[in-house]
Amino acid sequence: MKKLITSILFLAVMFSFSPIVVANSGPTYWQGYPASEIMAISKNSPITVKNEDLIFDFSEDEESDYTTRGRVTATYKMANPTNETLLVQMAFPFVEKLNGLTREDVVITADDNVLPYEVYIGDAVESYGSPWQEDKETSFDFDSIVHSITQEEYETKSFAENEKGKLYLINVKPTTEQRINLAVDFDFNSEKTKVITNGFNRYERGHEKTKIAAWCDEPEVLEIFVLGTDIDFKINGFTDGNLSEETKFFTYQISTQEVEMKPYLLEYITTNTNAINENLVFDTQQYNL
Repeated sequence: MKKLITSILFLAVMFSFSPIVVANSGPTYWQGYPASEIMAISKNSPITVKNEDLIFDFSEDEESDYTTRGRVTATYKMANPTNETLLVQMAFPFVEKLNGLTREDVVITADDNVLPYEVYIGDAVESYGSPWQEDKETSFDFDSIVHSITQEEYETKSFAENEKGKLYLINVKPTTEQRINLAVDFDFNSEKTKVITNGFNRYERGHEKTKIAAWCDEPEVLEIFVLGTDIDFKINGFTDGNLSEETKFFTYQISTQEVEMKPYLLEYITTNTNAINENLVFDTQQYNL
């Protein structure tokens, strides 16, 4: 899953969390609120962030995700030059994969009181740690990040949200105690066909030829969703990771369903994303993924 620039909206002085961080914060508001469309920097707010203290704690690093992980505590000192008590909405952008974000990762407090917050999804960080993306410096300009966050639903270009596709459900069952590596080969033209897979952990593509595979040591249900021109595929089982030692000690059955694109996408994202399972992200934000 792509890493996304995500923003947390809160009313706070101090908070801590564990994802990868680019520290910054500032007052924000929704343009046209309550008919909210886009977030903007609150240029007229008298509240200012005077300074920020960051503490990085790597004492509990679990060496997960092939990178160093730790907890970060950010303390903000803000100034109110008026004689009035003001309520201000703050935003803190950070980069994280939504499938790894849980409610325990972010805690926001003010005067030792835990505060509620909302998570909004900004643009994907296309070049972040990806060998297939152009090697260029990613911009973390605060104004640009905040202005990329919207509550308007994404307007699709390559498909219609009510467009129907064919969902293939492949019920796989090894017939011995030895696990199998189920491989599926198929051809498709990306201009005419869109394919979404679920449950597979291997993907190879050359020109129009595609191979996907999944290890199965117990009965599994694998999914291939096809939008557009249908595909034909070939299924084989192997006992090794190189897909060279073929085996027949498995069975499989294929069933199909006709489903709409939008409901399927939302169910797919919900199933595979912690932040959505824990209600950290709203429906429109889910679909905009």
